[in-house]
Amino acid sequence: SAGYGAGRPVLTRRHVGDGSVFYFGSVFTEATAQALVKQLGLHNPLADILDLPADVELAIREQADGIRVVFLLNYSARPQRIALHREMINMVSGEVLHGEVVLGAYDVLCLRAG
Repeated sequence: SAGYGAGRPVLTRRHVGDGSVFYFGSVFTEATAQALVKQLGLHNPLADILDLPADVELAIREQADGIRVVFLLNYSARPQRIALHREMINMVSGEVLHGEVVLGAYDVLCLRAG
C-alpha cells in the first residue's frame, strides 16, 4: 500500500544475547497482540506459577545473579485476584505470599521466588 510505511517491514526481530527484541511499527491492538503471540509461539514463562486476569500485566526481569523479579501491574479501576501456585516474596514488604492475592486498583506488585 502507499503511505508512510510502504515498502517497509512492520515487524522486525533482532537477536540480542540469548534473547530477541521485536519492533512492531504499526497500530497495536489486542487482536494484533494475540496474533503475534500465536505466530511467534510465545507463552507465559510463569504459567505454572501464577494465574492472571486479563487486566494485569506481567513483566519479568532477570538479574545478573539469575534471580527473576516479577512485576504485576493492574491497569483496572477494580481490584484483581491473582492465584500464586507457589510461595513468592513481596519485594517491598518482605511478606511471603501464596494462594489468592488481591492486587488493588491501579496497583503494582513486585515479587521474587520464595
